[in-house]
This record gives sequence, C-alpha cells and structure tokens, in this order.
Amino acid sequence: MVDTACMIDQVHHLATSADWENRSSRHYEPAGLVDEGFIHLCTRDQLPGVVERYYQGRDDLVLLTVRTDRLDARLVWEDTTDSGERFPHLYGPLTLAAVLSAEVFEH
Repeated sequence: MVDTACMIDQVHHLATSADWENRSSRHYEPAGLVDEGFIHLCTRDQLPGVVERYYQGRDDLVLLTVRTDRLDARLVWEDTTDSGERFPHLYGPLTLAAVLSAEVFEH
C-alpha cells in the first residue's frame, strides 16, 4: 500500500504575524514547537477545516506555503486527535529555504 501523504510536495502553516516576524535569518520556530514538540502543518484541502476549528476571528495570520522536499527536520503524518485524519507535523524548526511564500491570510 502506497502512503499518498508522502507524495505531497507542498504543505501549509498558519503563522501568527508576531511569530513570523520573530523568525531568524535561517529558521522559523513558533511557540508551538516548544510547547508541543512539532510545528502544525496541513494540506490545501485541510486548510479550511483548520481555519474553522482554530483561527476564527483572527486577523493576524500569515499563510506559509512549504516545499516538503526542502525540509531539514523530520515530517511525520499523524492523527494526534483520533479524528481519522492525518496531518503533517514537522519535528524541528522550519528552514526558510523550504518556504515558497508567506502571504497575509484573510478569511
């Protein structure tokens, strides 16, 4: 059985403007990396549900588009909430070389 999640070449992350502005010249490390041990990512198809569940009413978000083949840290697809849906989690800092774009997110 082929894991189609491994074949996805782009994922997304919703960063707060403050976290994104505090990135280093080489890496982005949001507070969630320290708190949870990984950075939450999602596919384009998962993005609307993530916004609905966690980011309603927020106007301080930046949408990062990330190339999975440029990541330095380990990317793991997992279902941490027993929802039956697996999300990509990055176990380490996000190297800026993997970020294709960073755009103000309006929903």
